[in-house]
Amino acid sequence: MIKIIYKVPKPKIYFFSDVTNITESCLNSMRIYFLLLLIALQLSAQHSKKNVDEIIHREMKERKIPGLQLAVVQNGKIILSQSYGIANLHYNIPVSNSSIFPINSNTKVFTGVAVMQLVEQNKIRLDDSIGKYLDDLPAEWQKITVDQLLTHISDYLKS
Repeated sequence: MIKIIYKVPKPKIYFFSDVTNITESCLNSMRIYFLLLLIALQLSAQHSKKNVDEIIHREMKERKIPGLQLAVVQNGKIILSQSYGIANLHYNIPVSNSSIFPINSNTKVFTGVAVMQLVEQNKIRLDDSIGKYLDDLPAEWQKITVDQLLTHISDYLKS
């Protein structure tokens, strides 16, 4: 098993991913998140919807993204909400503000970041048993640690 740790300097954030479990769908979803981050950064410097549309269309074409929803939030308010492209290629259904996209394994990234933030705040320890934080676990799960859950190796501990 290969574990990759991406460290972003300020604030200290750690991303964990198991290379053996990354699927093409997951990678595409991650590309979309990074694209949206890029767009949000570019939007902060450019306020024109025309410029945003140009960026979105260019990136969708270059990265072969069939469709996406974009929301830019500034000071707690949505300053831009727009849908682009096709949500369902088979039926040629356009993306709308009610389209639902699968997030697949992207929740692993958010969970990893959230847990590492709790570790930095000394609210949780990676070597603690998950039983310390979850009540009524089966006896065989009591020895599994938070770290083992994050690195997806808890199943290897079975004898």
